[in-house]
Amino acid sequence: MLSTRALKRQWGCWSFLFWSFLLLVPCADTTSIPRQDRDLIVNGVVPTDNSTAFPWFVFNRFGRSRGCGGTLIHKDIVLSAAHCHNVFQDRGLYVGGTTDYGMDGTFHEDETVVVHPSFDGDTLAHDLLLVKLETWNPQAATVTWGFDDSNTNNDTDDIILTPQTGQEVLVIGFGTTLENGPLSLDLLQATVHITDQEFCRDYYQQNYDTPVTDDQVCAMDNATTNASSIQDACYNDSGGPLLQQLADGSFQQVGIIIFSIGCARPNVPAVYVRLNAYKDWIQQGICELSYDPPVWCDTITTTRSNYSFTTVPSPGQSASTTNPGSSGVSSNDRAVPGAVPTTAPTQEDSTIVSTDLDLPSSSATASLQWWPVSSSTVALAMLLLFG
Repeated sequence: MLSTRALKRQWGCWSFLFWSFLLLVPCADTTSIPRQDRDLIVNGVVPTDNSTAFPWFVFNRFGRSRGCGGTLIHKDIVLSAAHCHNVFQDRGLYVGGTTDYGMDGTFHEDETVVVHPSFDGDTLAHDLLLVKLETWNPQAATVTWGFDDSNTNNDTDDIILTPQTGQEVLVIGFGTTLENGPLSLDLLQATVHITDQEFCRDYYQQNYDTPVTDDQVCAMDNATTNASSIQDACYNDSGGPLLQQLADGSFQQVGIIIFSIGCARPNVPAVYVRLNAYKDWIQQGICELSYDPPVWCDTITTTRSNYSFTTVPSPGQSASTTNPGSSGVSSNDRAVPGAVPTTAPTQEDSTIVSTDLDLPSSSATASLQWWPVSSSTVALAMLLLFG
């Protein structure tokens, strides 16, 4: 039989091992776990009829925590922001999704991704792209933006709306609900107002040395100065639409979400592509790329000789410019993630919406932090072991 001292020593050994395990066990830092969900509009609301309100909205994620929106503007053509090319290229997209980060929608493979030939990754000027889908639904609903398949002529300048200062407009998306806030599974909408162009231009030029051009439009929530209730687009909403409601209750797209300083900050406007500044490029892109071009394409064939695409180059190749009047963009002209700059103007304490599109760490495990063992803890363990 073991002596009392031996039992005490054995008990001390087990106690030492037990306390050592508790003190040395790694503590998971949950903030370091790669986020597997996507974020949403700040202070937005779920549309009243979420299942049918925006059937033409598209979305996809890049990795675990980056995403972009867009709109189906023709049965097989999607419009989005150029700095979102990483999200859609060779990854496809979901159309008509309203929950589960849009993945309850219909998935379509992409065939060709083309960016505007004047896109500037530093300033985000001319920040728009077109995605040609490999598969499509001929009966799919498309967003109203000034053209539809019933148009038989090219006289549409009065149809494409120009947002006016103070006008109420809508943004939708799966972006963050707060600048550093919680996530949501549902498609949300937020109401903002068109900002005076000079105010917006001066704000970004004076504070961030960032130009705001006449091809862009700005908007923010003018309905409240309460920071906790301001509505706005936020991270991962890029590429989504800026919408103006028509008299019949339907919506027409007038812009594309591109960047902002933070999210829902008081008196800080967000910047959008002004859609009517790119009527010709979008229209002719549809005609050149689509498997089934709309009837009005026949009226613009004489102007297509002055039109060009810039496709994102494949590895080892330079960017190519294609004249639709010649060979057109083939199905092999596919964009490559990282080939187009995705940097944006930044300043201290500023955040540009959804331009950092690098893949997060592939590790799905939490980073580990070890608790330090103090000298008093060691002394206690020694006392238990040898006391």
